[in-house]
Amino acid sequence: MKLEVVEPKRIDDGKHEGVITAVEERTKPYHYIDLILEFEGGKKIKAGYPLRKKENKATVSADSKFGKLLLDFGASLEVGTTIDTDTYLVGKECTFMTLTKTSERGMFANVVPGSLKPK
Repeated sequence: MKLEVVEPKRIDDGKHEGVITAVEERTKPYHYIDLILEFEGGKKIKAGYPLRKKENKATVSADSKFGKLLLDFGASLEVGTTIDTDTYLVGKECTFMTLTKTSERGMFANVVPGSLKPK
């Protein structure tokens, strides 16, 4: 088999402007919401937010990281109601900061916690 060798994808550290293109849920190893951010000519990065569980269901509150993000994007978090996160997040322009970290698996750009804001 022949494989083309390409330049590794790099995301510069610092402030970026983009659009939230999707909201995805993951449950392994913990319950998270991942926001897919698209920026700078089609580059994509995920920003993850932990979810709380109540009676085996994912929940959000005004004092959680994800709840604070929803409030920043104009959501109203009334206790006892449900919320459609896509309505408040998908397609919205945003700004965020990235920072590259090195681990045993390699170098990866991460969205700095708390830096994702509406544009």
